[in-house]
Amino acid sequence: GHLAHRDTAGHDGTIGPGDVQWMTAGVGLRHAELYDRDFARRGGTLQLLQLWVNMPKADKLVAPKYQELRAASIPSVPVPGGQGQIRVIAGSYGGATGPASTFSPLTLLDLHLVQGDDFVLTLPAAYNVGLYVVRGTVLVNGDRPAKTQQLVVLGWNSADVQITASENSLVLVLAGAPIEEPLATYGPFVMNTNEELMEAIADFESGNMGKFPEDE
Repeated sequence: GHLAHRDTAGHDGTIGPGDVQWMTAGVGLRHAELYDRDFARRGGTLQLLQLWVNMPKADKLVAPKYQELRAASIPSVPVPGGQGQIRVIAGSYGGATGPASTFSPLTLLDLHLVQGDDFVLTLPAAYNVGLYVVRGTVLVNGDRPAKTQQLVVLGWNSADVQITASENSLVLVLAGAPIEEPLATYGPFVMNTNEELMEAIADFESGNMGKFPEDE
């Protein structure tokens, strides 16, 4: 399907199959994600995955940013010794560098695996690592089966991860350096202290994060 984005910082755009939208809320904004009008008329299936990435305290109040990453701009490398492909969305892997701009070291990979693919995924040793199975079934490190909509959290120091595809599968690899800062969260707000959290909520409620015309 196709997804249309707009926000109160003036960004708008539409992404389609294989595309990635990477929005940085920063100091704050309001945003909306809806299927576009053409897709609404045609009908069909819309499948998407929304992820949140924490930012270091020093960068939390940057200006909002919007990156629209087309499928054609996302490089891929072959699965070592296999038939599948690894799309590199953020960070680097296998000599390819993803187009997403990030505020802390992280790697985001999209594994398109063919049944029988069996390989070792090598990531920086200091990263936390998680694998989310979008569809299919895989075996992780020889003893942890994971199927559609299951998340395998490997945690810190998981440099080498063996992945075996039991069937054709799509797996998202989420890996990044620990930020190691306190967290204070409420709904969509992610800050470092309760005081900062209350300030962010007050900014939102007062309209400092912007308003859509229909809200005026």
